[in-house]
Amino acid sequence: MSTTTIGAALQTAGACERGLQLARELGYHDCPLEQVQTPQVVRAILAHPEARRHYGWLVRVGILPAQSLRGAVQVGADLSGADLYGADLRRADLRRADLTGADLRRADLGGAAISGADLRGAAISGADLRGAVLCGADLKGADLGGADLTGADLRRADLSGADLTDADLVGAGISGADLTGADLYGANLRGAVLCGANLRGAVLRRAVLCSADLREADLREADLREADLWEADLWEADLREADLREANLREADLWEAVLDGVEEEEAQAG
Repeated sequence: MSTTTIGAALQTAGACERGLQLARELGYHDCPLEQVQTPQVVRAILAHPEARRHYGWLVRVGILPAQSLRGAVQVGADLSGADLYGADLRRADLRRADLTGADLRRADLGGAAISGADLRGAAISGADLRGAVLCGADLKGADLGGADLTGADLRRADLSGADLTDADLVGAGISGADLTGADLYGANLRGAVLCGANLRGAVLRRAVLCSADLREADLREADLREADLWEADLWEADLREADLREANLREADLWEAVLDGVEEEEAQAG
């Protein structure tokens, strides 16, 4: 009875010649398929700068099994450009990892340790990051649209220019984070802690900020049109030139807030 080799499986799945060459370089081309479906092989693929760009495809076509990658990644791992679409990275230790340009769409990163990681330009839309720790992570220009960051720790993270449209950030810790120019249109930040966060020029239109802690936050030139700031704490927040038209400010605490040049026509205050 013949045994399917990894090379034959790749050909059947439509792999290009370079993909077959990579299998030869890694020493797996002529190995039986069942022998390469191991954690050791997964680690080898993820460690290869070119092969890891096809990891997700290998899972999707059934050459590699869908499995938890928690034990396959290490602190400071280089996963730049990796295809980790839909990957199971729950509670994975990705501290200081290089994930620049990685595809983490719809990945499960619940409870993962991602502090100090480099995620610049990463695609993370629709990912599950509930309870993840991203303290000091670099997320400049990352796409987090629709991601679930409920209870995530984003203190001191760099989210400048990031796309957080419709993201769920309920109860997230975002103190001291840099969100300059970030797009948070329709995001849910109910009860989030944004003390001292830099939100200058950020888009918060239609965002939910009920009971959010925005003390000493920099909201200069921010777009807060139609935002819900009910019971938000804006003590000493800087709102110069912010657009608050049609925003809900009922029960919001604006004590000592700087409001020079604020556009607030028809804002609902209480």
